[in-house]
Amino acid sequence: MPRGPSKTPSKRMSARQRSETLLRDLLGTEEYMRLTQRGYLVVRSRNHPDRAYHIPQDIGFVTVYEQEEPVELLCVGPAEPLPPADVLVMHKLLIEADEDTYLRTANHLSLGFGEWRIERGRHRLAMTPWQH
Repeated sequence: MPRGPSKTPSKRMSARQRSETLLRDLLGTEEYMRLTQRGYLVVRSRNHPDRAYHIPQDIGFVTVYEQEEPVELLCVGPAEPLPPADVLVMHKLLIEADEDTYLRTANHLSLGFGEWRIERGRHRLAMTPWQH
């Protein structure tokens, strides 16, 4: 059963535009430009000096880096669909506000979970079929 009136394409686009505006305002011009060039936002850990989180611009796994090397993938998402920019803001604010709770909430995936690689600065995980 629907949870309310369906959104028209113009209302969805308006939500996306508001979401992008919020993201740009939160990051500032320089950091927003780096995000669009790299395809991910880097959020440094406050608790672990050698750790950084790479949050994809498009919805996807957050990659944890320690000493500049990827060590694991994190899967955390909203209960309801949100524009990609809002999801990125969610990750950034949760990591910065309460990293330990963020990590307890996340599903942790080892890099051996699937075929993991970076394509043009974007993190991709392609599931590989089970081997018998």
